[in-house]
Amino acid sequence: MYDRKEVKRRARGEFQANYWLCVLIALILALFVFSDSGTGVSSVYSRLSSDESATATILNMNEGNPIMEFGAGENSESAREGFRIYLYGIYGMMPALVSLFIAFSLVFSLVYLVLDICVFNVLEVGGCSFYAKNTRQKADFSELGRGFSGGNYGNVVLTQLFRKLFICLWSFLFIIPGIVKSYEYMMIPYILADHPDMPREQVFDLSRQMMNGHKMDAFVLDLSFLGWYLLSILTFGIVGLFWTNPYYFQTKAEFYQTLLTEKGVSD
Repeated sequence: MYDRKEVKRRARGEFQANYWLCVLIALILALFVFSDSGTGVSSVYSRLSSDESATATILNMNEGNPIMEFGAGENSESAREGFRIYLYGIYGMMPALVSLFIAFSLVFSLVYLVLDICVFNVLEVGGCSFYAKNTRQKADFSELGRGFSGGNYGNVVLTQLFRKLFICLWSFLFIIPGIVKSYEYMMIPYILADHPDMPREQVFDLSRQMMNGHKMDAFVLDLSFLGWYLLSILTFGIVGLFWTNPYYFQTKAEFYQTLLTEKGVSD
């Protein structure tokens, strides 16, 4: 029978028994697996709009503006004209700079997408393997490479890819179906950690079976860490690094082990 407080109590003991490795693995997962990356291309256009307005303002400065009152007669007029030419030159480079930025952003996004599919998703399986094994005995760092070894790399990559793709497609319908599916498929990386050779359809079916009747439990379990994450923010991530993140990952692994036992599924 699932008991949230008991699951967290056991996870706390498992995490503390292998403290520094748990912290290190959590740091790697936080940096490469669960971090968001955005290019912010759309913000460039709004910034350019404001730059255009600012440039127009400068170009239309009148004689009473103290910035332009730095001389008199011909020298003053020449200086103002030189300043206008300089600003027009800078503004004329904007289209090229924007095009360069967009091209860089597209290349960066493509590279990140490839890394996410081929490396980061597989690292997630390795992290789940580490924490799942740590529920039974002290796990070692080599578990992080679990998804890359054993000749099942392709199956791990495709299964993780379809998991994210399905969640994304469900999220397009509305945010609630996307959240529900994310919890329904939550056990997939843990199942792959234990059975990297299991066919994709079977992995999805097993995750649905395990999460049947427990999606709200998983949601409440996540909410129970809200205070810890707020404390992490207040301490500029220090508490998150040395306590909250590894504690959370170990708790999710303990939750997985609890559902395996409750559903009578062999790991």
